[in-house]
Amino acid sequence: MIPEEEQLVLACRNHDQEACRQLYDKFAPIMLGVCMRYTHDRDTAQDILHDGFIKVFANLKHLRTPESLSTWIRSIMVNTALDTIRKTINTVSIDNLTIDPSYTTDMQEFDHIDTETIVKALQQLPAMQRFAFNLCEIEGYSEKDAAEYLRVQPSTVRAYCCRARQILQKQLFDNN
Repeated sequence: MIPEEEQLVLACRNHDQEACRQLYDKFAPIMLGVCMRYTHDRDTAQDILHDGFIKVFANLKHLRTPESLSTWIRSIMVNTALDTIRKTINTVSIDNLTIDPSYTTDMQEFDHIDTETIVKALQQLPAMQRFAFNLCEIEGYSEKDAAEYLRVQPSTVRAYCCRARQILQKQLFDNN
């Protein structure tokens, strides 16, 4: 963490409202993007962002390595998004998913497409596919860790990711 962030964290821990606002202003735009990947609409994403920052400020005293502030905040946002969404989703049986044998795990195929287009396509995915894809392909979680978050088997996460990739490939490459 750069020295100004370290001072910001210390001030926030001392309940300095201006420092809290600065921390929020610095990370909120980035974290809203993270939240948008887990929901269909901006209002829900903003609710998740708000709930996430409540957790950030409540738990800032537990931040052990201030150098990892951004990563720590991101993990809180992902967990908050999953907790929020988990309350409202119904899981889909893996038996209903079809797997394309040409499935690839190379994310470079999406490099030429702008972020806003990808986020819009992600938001149209069925919930569990979107969550699995976000966790594994974007956030870098292992299938095992994603399975624990989603409360499914790792093979189910793999199937969700595969199906999400198929849908995204069709949406993004058939429309470009």
